[in-house]
Amino acid sequence: MKEFEKSDLGKFSYFLGMEFQITKQGTMLHQRRYVKEILKRFMMDDSNPTSSPIEPNLKLEKHESNDIFDVTLFKQIVGSLRYVCNKRPDISFSIRLVSRYMSEPKVSHKKVVKRILRYLKESINYGILFPRDSESKEAIVTYYLDDDWSEDKEDRRSTTSYFFQVFDA
Repeated sequence: MKEFEKSDLGKFSYFLGMEFQITKQGTMLHQRRYVKEILKRFMMDDSNPTSSPIEPNLKLEKHESNDIFDVTLFKQIVGSLRYVCNKRPDISFSIRLVSRYMSEPKVSHKKVVKRILRYLKESINYGILFPRDSESKEAIVTYYLDDDWSEDKEDRRSTTSYFFQVFDA
């Protein structure tokens, strides 16, 4: 305090769109406020929620016959969603999939992005729990992987998403 002026702002609760909530189980990291802002910004706050971020077995292509969607708006939506997917592993695969089409998005790609937004509305209370000290001394690490194994018809690239779980939830 002799070198720099500083003040105590209290307990850490909101920073860069991330919210921290102290519970009996531990500290919960979520983005409720940020997701609400995204939904409002892209006029999806009154949309019907859905229970999954993407349709099963969905195949997207770069050169579909659909009309081109507004590139700037698509980049804004996907960019906002990419910030959320760092704290929400349940949507990271879907976001990585639509990120392939940033340069020339079609109306079909817009529909997928809207579905992801509708899923966020449904799952707005999801987050990551950092548990208090566990009774067991040994940490259990579980690894989950989602991969579409070269499903891109244009360049045969894969879209991969992963999630690590520490302890047992």
